[in-house]
Amino acid sequence: MGDEYLLGENHYCTYGDIGRILNRYSFEEKMRICHKYSHKLVDVNGAINIEKMLRLRIPYPWELETFVLLAITSNKEYNNNNFDGKEENKFIHMINAIRDYAPKNLDENGLAMMLVSLGLNQFYPQECFYYRLFKYSYILNYKSENVDVQKCFIDKFGVGFNEFMELGYFLNTIYSIPDKADINKIVNYVLNEFYPNAYSALSITRDEYIRQLKLVTDKPELYIYCLRPSYTYAFIQENNYVYFPLPHLIKRNVSSSLLYRITQNNDSLRQKIGKEVLENYLYELLKNSMSYDEIFKEVDYEKSKQDTGKSLDVLLREKDQYLLIDSKSSVPSIGLRVMDKRSFDKTIDIMGKIIVQIYNQLTKAFGIKYNPFISDIKITRENTWGIAAILEDNYIPRHLIYENAAQKLKIEIGSSAYIWMSNHIKIVSFYDIERFSLIGASIIEALIDQEKRGEYNSFSLGELPHCQGKIVNQEYLRFREDNSKLFLKTVNKLCDMGFITR
Repeated sequence: MGDEYLLGENHYCTYGDIGRILNRYSFEEKMRICHKYSHKLVDVNGAINIEKMLRLRIPYPWELETFVLLAITSNKEYNNNNFDGKEENKFIHMINAIRDYAPKNLDENGLAMMLVSLGLNQFYPQECFYYRLFKYSYILNYKSENVDVQKCFIDKFGVGFNEFMELGYFLNTIYSIPDKADINKIVNYVLNEFYPNAYSALSITRDEYIRQLKLVTDKPELYIYCLRPSYTYAFIQENNYVYFPLPHLIKRNVSSSLLYRITQNNDSLRQKIGKEVLENYLYELLKNSMSYDEIFKEVDYEKSKQDTGKSLDVLLREKDQYLLIDSKSSVPSIGLRVMDKRSFDKTIDIMGKIIVQIYNQLTKAFGIKYNPFISDIKITRENTWGIAAILEDNYIPRHLIYENAAQKLKIEIGSSAYIWMSNHIKIVSFYDIERFSLIGASIIEALIDQEKRGEYNSFSLGELPHCQGKIVNQEYLRFREDNSKLFLKTVNKLCDMGFITR
């Protein structure tokens, strides 16, 4: 969607005017207009369809999310204006003002931080909802001798993750129906009768919402970029009514935000999930892609003062190419979202250290101190690759991270060693690995193609259709089938009760 969405010059308001103007509208009306447009963003395939947005002239997801922040914090309503008929143009003008807003007098660092903040809000809507559900179902239902995530989840919410998953699947599917369908009554019944515990955990009062937002920022100019309470809470309570302003965000409400909530102030659990759960998920995901000739989990070798004696988490061979992957439970900090310089620099330094760790593994340990592969294919720099697999991408420009790593390694920027590091060691999100692995596409081939194209600063492994293509992962196919059956079971109950006509 480009400027063709904008309705001429924005004569109605500036970004700074929006909060004041929204006090002229009732809370119900502000939530209604958000719900109307957010509903249009929900897609049955699980990923927001850009072509659909263009055709229907729908605001971007992050623009609606910003509008909701302004609508909720404008809590001195004194009138009952509405957005009906031609009055809806006033809503469009407010969206235009949000789109046009940009901080003034940004230097080069400020611009880089702003682009990171924008990226954190703008890339996630394109992710397949079902891929997210599959991953977080594995994580939040995980149980072993060392860590029982499932029990921690139930202790926190009083019910297992599956209730949230089923609710999220139901809502995403039912809201994919064109908005002419009257589904509010159906959704209200399902929330209260079928998924009451999840419904309660995903609800927040307006006052508490504002309080939590202030913990992140009290500056409306940062609302465009900041972490929103709407990522955690889908339903807003006000004056004995409950509102669902942003249905498109259910994909976050029932996935990453739940992991954050059970690990908040629990470093021990967070570390165990990062060490065991994510490593096992990554290994099984790659193994089930059926793309590689050999695959191993972390192996031990002789320790030294400078070396832990442990390989990276997953080791792969495809023909004459080797790939070593380390999983990291890294997620973007709150400060990174509000252009905090200290958070920005700290993240670059952390990621630089991760690159150094992988660099040292590839150049000083693998093939020298250990080699678990049966193949006798010679290990060289040209056929060796490394990936830092991070749970959620931080969208820091990659060249800043490589430069930080080069400084630590005392490698000259632009040298052959620097170019090799930039091409052969990548930072890749779990989602990107899922996007390739679930359809059996080779990550190694993608890395080779990127090197040929000189795309060492790319965030993505390459262009592949997500939520499309032939799925080869049988666990994922069973997961989708099971969720479809549960959805149909709910629909049949609603039919029996007369809510839906067969």
